[in-house]
Amino acid sequence: PGLTEGGPGTETGEPDNYYPTGTRNYARVVWNDQFQGAAGALLAKELGLTRVFVLNDSETYGLGIATLFAQYAEKEGIEILGNQKWDKGASSYESLASRIRASGADAVFLGGIICNNGGKLIKDLRAGLGPDVQLLGPDGWTPISATIEGAGAAANNMYITQPGIPVDQLTGGGKEFVDGFTEAQGKAPNPYTVYAAEAATVLLDAIERGGDDRAKVSEELFNTDIQDGILGDFQIDENGDTTLGTVSVYQVKDGEETFVKTITPELSFVEG
Repeated sequence: PGLTEGGPGTETGEPDNYYPTGTRNYARVVWNDQFQGAAGALLAKELGLTRVFVLNDSETYGLGIATLFAQYAEKEGIEILGNQKWDKGASSYESLASRIRASGADAVFLGGIICNNGGKLIKDLRAGLGPDVQLLGPDGWTPISATIEGAGAAANNMYITQPGIPVDQLTGGGKEFVDGFTEAQGKAPNPYTVYAAEAATVLLDAIERGGDDRAKVSEELFNTDIQDGILGDFQIDENGDTTLGTVSVYQVKDGEETFVKTITPELSFVEG
């Protein structure tokens, strides 16, 4: 979030420290993690969870998304029992699982990435907490296949969110792109491949309007207005963020990733 906005989940001085001239020159087509944190909280509420222990890997992404989830969860009346770091170099997380079990948590939110010993963390949490404590994670646990490979059966029933819309749910220009990609490559694109393609479209459109003037091209990114694009209809706002905010929810079932639903947090909830 701190690349484009200040506030929760960001560091002191963000985003102004990235733009010393005061001119914004960064834009993105994937919504920032404020939406993902909010969607995670809304999911927890829908699941009936009331007491959540939050873990983070202490890195910029992990700590940020953990903080955002905790903030939005509290807005939904969910009690946050702690926001604690896990050590990616640890050989065991049994004591951490014991601490969480003693807290009476009915869920654990894992703010971090699978690469930081995530498979071992999930295995030890599941062993120490039993099957009834729900595990939740953001897109740091994607590709979900990596989480399944790392944690094995312990990953079953874990919910994982990912910004964006599943490729098989895209319509119009999105479906056309997915069908063409699938025909050319012999497989459907990864969800983030779709966003990379849309980012290229946004940039090419800005170049068409700005010509060979680099500053003008940068300026034109903020005049983006895509209609029936790969991702549908959207604009880039004054901060450089997309006006889209849908997050997909997946669950690991029997060792396979299963799409559950999409959640689109209201902007008033995210900004409030």
